[in-house]
Amino acid sequence: MSKKKKKNKGGKRKQKSSSQGFLKNWMEAQKRRLPMIKFFLGLVLFMIVFFSISNTELFENFINLPIVIGYATVGSALLNIFGLGTVTEGTHIFGDLFNMNIAKGCDAIAPTVLFLAAVSVYPTNFSNKWKYLLVAPFAFALLNLIRIITLYLLGAYAPSFFDFAHYEFWQGAFILITVLAWFYWLISVVNKNKMNETA
Repeated sequence: MSKKKKKNKGGKRKQKSSSQGFLKNWMEAQKRRLPMIKFFLGLVLFMIVFFSISNTELFENFINLPIVIGYATVGSALLNIFGLGTVTEGTHIFGDLFNMNIAKGCDAIAPTVLFLAAVSVYPTNFSNKWKYLLVAPFAFALLNLIRIITLYLLGAYAPSFFDFAHYEFWQGAFILITVLAWFYWLISVVNKNKMNETA
């Protein structure tokens, strides 16, 4: 009987040590995952706050509307370089060939904020972020002006392609470019960190 008891004690010790080892490994794995969990939670929280604010009248009147009017004004000026003779009234671009309204959603605000949020909350030094945070709004604004000009030209000269370009091509292009731009930034950060580690 005494021998059996010794065996049981030994088995309990092994079971206890294996369970402790599993728990230790699990805790270490969670610690490694913690920065990415914080990143995803921070990004989701950031976007929830943004979309909540973007649906308010204050945002509509004092942020969205001036930006859209600015796009209409600059877009019309660029179209006039090509001799299209457009004029603007608020968010509308009027011309002899086509009239276009730049509505909410055609302002590039959402993809810009998404990119800025993804860069801001990612766990890395601010020195890796500030250039991209500074350049991104201008880059997305330029891309959006290209969208406005191409949509106007399609509306004027190839109206059958306007809806496809507006609702499918440019929507998908903005999503793809936003994701690719963030991955490009992320890869540059990872490579920089590797170089710093080996130096």
